[in-house]
Order: sequence, then structure tokens, then C-alpha cells
Amino acid sequence: MKMNCDNDASWIRDLWIGSFTGICGSALMWDNMHKRELWPHFGRLRAFVAGYDFDESNGDQKGWIPYHDFDEMHYENWQRKPGIVDLFYLRSPDKLNAVGVLANRTFNFYTQWTDPLIYPNPGNGCFLLGFDPQNAALELTDENGKDIPFEIQGQTLCCNAPDGIYFIRFLLDGHLQIIPVIIKK
Repeated sequence: MKMNCDNDASWIRDLWIGSFTGICGSALMWDNMHKRELWPHFGRLRAFVAGYDFDESNGDQKGWIPYHDFDEMHYENWQRKPGIVDLFYLRSPDKLNAVGVLANRTFNFYTQWTDPLIYPNPGNGCFLLGFDPQNAALELTDENGKDIPFEIQGQTLCCNAPDGIYFIRFLLDGHLQIIPVIIKK
């Protein structure tokens, strides 16, 4: 059995960055593929890119083109410092749209990663939150962005929404999280 010392942060980081490098295969990340607790990250990635047509063409350019930019050096307090950011993105054929991710080279994600999971409780429209909801600005929306009423009971979010796909959005430690959830009663 392989020991994992980074809280699966490498796998999660590779999933997100790899999706914007132009290579197919985020679903082929063999390392940790049987860890079901990681599977929601595929849904988060899917929700993040929902609405983009990556097969869109313009003239001779077929599909969106991958790019990688980084700041080799930058200025901080008027002093020249080594670069801190990598940008991985896909740009549309008309060069008017782009979508991607930033990687902060100064943040030790191996030791700092926390993943607030949302655990479904099938059959009743409730979800156990793996974080303190009092410290997060929560909202629940349907696929069209319409707000869905809910109530918080301890660390459980409950709603009376019909069966369907919904999105729980919350701000936690300054980071926006969007987690797709399925309600099936």
C-alpha cells in the first residue's frame, strides 16, 4: 500500500492544473483513483468549466489553445523578487475568452491543504458539512443559478428541494468553493 503524506494535495493540484495544459486525461489519473472521497473534485472541476465550448473553432484554429505563463521576476516594495505565480489556461479561438488556474509557487500546499467536504445524506435532502458553517457564507442554487432556501442545523444543511443537481457555494478562509451536489429523495 502506498503511503500518502500530502493529504492528497498533489493529486488534487495535478487534476486542476492538468486540465488546463491541453492534454486530455484528468479521468486517467491512476494514482488514488479508487479513493472515492476524491471523486467530488471531478464534479468541482466540471462545474468550474461548465458553459465553455472547448471544441469551438475560428478559421484554422480548432478548439481552445492551452497556454502557460509565469512571472519570472516581479517587484515587491520596489525590490526585485523571484516569480511566485504560474498561470495555466485555455484561450478561445477568437482570443476574447480564457479560463484557467493560478498556482502559487510560495504556498506549501502539501502541508496547508484542507479540503472541506460535503457529505450527502441520501433520502432527505440534507448534507453534512465538513467545516463550521458559521464561518462560511453559504448559498444553495439550482442549475440555473436560482437561490434555493435551506436551513442549517448544527453542521448539517437541509432543504426541501426536488430531485436534481444543485450547487453549494461558500466562502471559506477567503476562497470560493463551488461543490455540485445531487438531491435524490
